[in-house]
Formats: sequence, structure tokens, C-alpha cells
Amino acid sequence: MKRALVALAVVAGLGLAAAGSAWAQGASVTFYFGASSSDTAIGMAPGAEGTIQIRVSNPSYDYYPYWRVQRARLTVHFDPTKVEVLGFAGESYGLYQIENVTIGSGVATVAAYGDAYGTDAPVLGMRARLLAGASDGAYLWIQPDTVTGNSYSGSGPLTGWSTPGEVCHATQVWGDVDGSGGVDSRDALITLSAAVGLPVSGFNLEMGDADQDGLTNSRDALMMLSYAIDLPIYQVNRLGIGIPDACPGLTAPGEIVVFKRSGSTGGIYRLDAASTTPVAVTTNAGDDYPSLNAAGTSVVFQCPGVSYAQVCKVNLDGSNRLMLTDTVAHTNPEWSPDGTRIAFIQDPFGYAYLMDPLGSSRTSVNPQTATAEVSWTRDGTRLLMSGDALWTTWVDSARSDTILSYVSILPPLRHSPDGGTVAFKMSDGNLWTVPFTVGATSYTRRTPFPTYLIGFDWGPGGVVFAMPARDGTQSLWMLQGGFDGPLVRLTKPAPTESDENPAFRRNP
Repeated sequence: MKRALVALAVVAGLGLAAAGSAWAQGASVTFYFGASSSDTAIGMAPGAEGTIQIRVSNPSYDYYPYWRVQRARLTVHFDPTKVEVLGFAGESYGLYQIENVTIGSGVATVAAYGDAYGTDAPVLGMRARLLAGASDGAYLWIQPDTVTGNSYSGSGPLTGWSTPGEVCHATQVWGDVDGSGGVDSRDALITLSAAVGLPVSGFNLEMGDADQDGLTNSRDALMMLSYAIDLPIYQVNRLGIGIPDACPGLTAPGEIVVFKRSGSTGGIYRLDAASTTPVAVTTNAGDDYPSLNAAGTSVVFQCPGVSYAQVCKVNLDGSNRLMLTDTVAHTNPEWSPDGTRIAFIQDPFGYAYLMDPLGSSRTSVNPQTATAEVSWTRDGTRLLMSGDALWTTWVDSARSDTILSYVSILPPLRHSPDGGTVAFKMSDGNLWTVPFTVGATSYTRRTPFPTYLIGFDWGPGGVVFAMPARDGTQSLWMLQGGFDGPLVRLTKPAPTESDENPAFRRNP
């Protein structure tokens, strides 16, 4: 985390704190095109205003040195109980003209134009503060609503995403050798005295290494003095940057979540409603796509068979594992909301089937239509299905209606808790929503997550999904309350493991 903060020093907002005032700091959340990267840790003192710089980066196209962003509308999601967004400022070499700003509870939108370009360029500055009394911090993330400019392929709309930024609690800042909470001329004098061999004691001189060269000397003292009296500093430095000492940890989901964990300890895991410690339900690394019944007692999942994938069932405590299918491949099982039936896909044709909890009474739902995914509606009367379209089929009459036509949809599909919306993943890797209406004509991108997002679900407490952590492993995250809610992290597996395909209970 400290290494990430050191890397951010090059984008620090300078001259933000005058001598004797509450300090503030600049740091960065990067908005990426073409590739993902690690999240950033931003240290802020509770109650002190700071500037978070939103940047654009193109780390995957080294042969073409930059993307140019000329107009953008961005939505910033944050936890309003811990973070307050105060406003936005244009950047001289970024989007310098603000057109519109709206700040609500947990959501802020900004539209601006200008010319931000380069492999790592500033786009906008966002003024914010960690609320007084916050003991750790919060995550924030940026949704690119519309972004236009040009790249190696020409001009037009650009696509990209942001990985989460961590706003962390900080008590100290770089340059504050006397522990006063800010950087002023006294810090410069103490540092200079130590540099010329005068006796000083009781001060933390390690905090005075402004230029990050491993030494605290007269060069650092000169930077401190310039910073304190608002003179420009042309050298790379980290003065005024908060040092995170407490960042947001894991959050209990508020509802049971089951998921697949890959790696040496792989299998189906559960995360209980009030817990942050996952518990293994099965120990077979080939088990995948779990679904939990409404009672919270039984999990159906895709399991390895002799020659093909099959459907298995196990109690939530790991007992009484049973294989419910055999012969050809059977995949993607899901409990009905009332717990009396299991929907699944039978290959090689990809037809949707139903069976009872013992694997008997199998019936085909759509014998003429192949599907990539099958999922229950909340009332249990229909199935959602996808392929090159999104449609719904009544389970007891085989009547089908098309919601979206000619749209490439990837699994999974999820019906909203209120029954009015369907969430799905498209081939661009983003999550989208569409009204649960026959012949819908529009759909909305809800998250900027990349194509390697592995699974999501929509439950009463929010939207849970698998997303890469800074070390590249998949972790479970949740948007509390829905797509516009604050972002929290549910799991943090070991570097050799990944968590994916989460599911809440299948209940109305």
C-alpha cells in the first residue's frame, strides 16, 4: 500500500496546505483504457479537504503512446457515510472546462471537455474529504458514462474502466517531521538543522524524505519551505501526501453468499451473512456455478463427471453430496425460488431442462431453442434465457417472449429483487440492465468492469460480483443496495487463489 502511495507522488497536488492550516493532499485514481491495473491507496486525514486526481492511462498499447480524451461524462460512486465529495476542478492539461456537476448521496456526476492525452494523463480533480470520525476509509470507483476522443484506431467513443480507489485514514503526511499534522516552515528548519549536523531530537526525520531518494537532507528542507509559503516546486515530491494507516477492510455481505474458489484449496465456499471468513462447502476444485436454495440449506452446482460436467447437490454444511445427473453434459444449475425445482442446461444442444431436488421428473422447457444461460424469474413462473438474444419462457406452457433481440449476451442473467429489471453481461465485459418488458428497445451500462469479470448476482443487499484485486486474483466485491451503492470488498483470497461466480439465495 505504501509502495502504491509512493508511485502516486508524481501526481500530488502541490501547494494545497498553508502553514498552520489543516493539511490536504492530492493523490490519484486512474481511469484505464484497454487494460486494467491495480487500485490506488489515497491517505486522507478525517475532516481535512483533499484533491483526488482522476487520470487516464493506456498501459497496454506501448507502441502507440497515448489515448486522447476530449470529452467525458463520469459518475463517481462513494460511501456517503465515510466520504464527502465537494466538487470538481478542470486540469490545465486535461479536461479543463467543466460543463455540469451533480453531487448526490453516494453518487457524483461530472461532464467536462478539454484535451487529456498521454500514457498517464490528468483528466479532472475531485475535491473530497474523509468524514470526521472515520477510523478506516472507503472504496470509490468511477463509471465512464460517455468518453470521446481518439486513439490509434481513430476518433469516436472510447471504452474503459476504473479499478477501485481506496480512500484511507491517515494520521501523518510526508514532510511533517514535527507531527503537527501539516507541512510548514518549522518542518523545513528541523530538517535543515539535521542535515547540517545540528542536534535535533524527538522528531521523525524519516517523514522528511520529500524526493524519495532514501535521504533527508537540505534538498528536502528547501522543498518543505517552498511548499509552506506556496512557491512552485518543480521536482517530483510527495509533500502533503497522507500515509495510509487504516484502509477499508472486508465487509460482511448481509446475506449468505456461495461461490467458487479456485486454487489449491478450491471448491464451493460459503460466506455467511454476518461473516468475513469464507467456509468450504466442498473440496473439489472442479466444482463451479453454485446456487443456494431459498431456505439456505442446500447448494446445487456444476461438478465433474466421468466424461462430462454434471449437476450435484450438497447440504450447506458440506454433508450428503449427491450427483443428480449423468451421461451427457449438464451445466449451470439454479434452484427455483420455491426450492421445488432445479433448472439446468443439457448439452450438446444447450436446451433448458427442469428436474426435482432428487434429479427426477426431468422435463425440457425449450426443445427448439439453444441457450447459453438459464435463470429463474423472482416469481418462479418463467425462465430467463440468453444467447444471441434475451428472452423469457413460461415453465408450464413453453410460451416464450423476446425481451432483447440481436444482442450477444453472456452468462449470468439475474432478475432484480423487485422483478422489474434484468441484469446481464455483454461481450464487451460490462454489466448492463434492461427493463423486464417484452420488446425492450434500450438497455443501460451499469458498471465499467472488464471482460474477465467472472460472475455476479443481484440480491436484497446489493449486487455481488467477482473482480480482480491489485495482485491480479479474483475477489468478491459488492455494491451495497444496488448498482449506485457504495463499493465494499467481501473476500481477499490468497495470491494463488481466486473467488468467482457468486450467488445469493434463490428466493423471491
